[in-house]
Amino acid sequence: MDKMHYEHELESYLRTGHLVNDTLFQTAYGNHGLGMPLHGLAHNYKYLHAHVLQKFQLENINPNRIFVTAAGIENHQEFVELVESKLSFIPAAHGNTTQRQPAEYVGGENRNQNDENDVTLALAFRSAPWGSQDVFALQVVSALLGNSTSFSTGGPGKGLHSRASSNLLNKHSFIDSAHTINFNFSDSGLFGLTVTGSASHAHQLLEATTSELKGLTTISREELERAKNAAKSSILTALERQKDRLEESVKNVKTACLERISDFSVG
Repeated sequence: MDKMHYEHELESYLRTGHLVNDTLFQTAYGNHGLGMPLHGLAHNYKYLHAHVLQKFQLENINPNRIFVTAAGIENHQEFVELVESKLSFIPAAHGNTTQRQPAEYVGGENRNQNDENDVTLALAFRSAPWGSQDVFALQVVSALLGNSTSFSTGGPGKGLHSRASSNLLNKHSFIDSAHTINFNFSDSGLFGLTVTGSASHAHQLLEATTSELKGLTTISREELERAKNAAKSSILTALERQKDRLEESVKNVKTACLERISDFSVG
């Protein structure tokens, strides 16, 4: 509880981006579900005493929701015994477990006034959940917009070829950086742009961001092919990492198991 007090204070100095994302999700989904800040509410941390945490654990953490995976271990049995020694105390849930309410997009506008020389503007819209076929198109569009700081050599569609760099960063002296917003959740999603620049040109920042999103209605064949290749390259590069392959595998196993449990409960 004491650490959380300094966590919020430290964030205001480090500016890691958590506050921008928290404001974005709060505006999109309100003060519940996906709209709640990752570090919790600044005025609420002191109420997270042992009883509240234990109640949350009993309602949400149970064997049906826990998936333990590992890669590169030398002794499988030793790993199994280690997991059992650490997690076997968790009781099995009886009856219906707590289910999260589906996210409900509300939208709106949120402005945080300050005296800083820079301003960060996020303009986003409701997009598709991760189970939708539209996710693939959103990945391609995300690669097309790109990020103004993602320069790399040899990668098609990256860095200088992205619209965030060529249309925003390189054409407007008051823009310092631009990043694509592309989040896909189980029942909702957000897509848009985050742009940072001079506070004295806040109105121009908004105009440039709006114009760039409207410009997605016109995409050349060359840009489309470059964006497709960039999206494919990003996915294949991620699958080369053992950690990412493991995460993807367990997500598939988890989804299949939860579907079977749901079918069994209904049947």
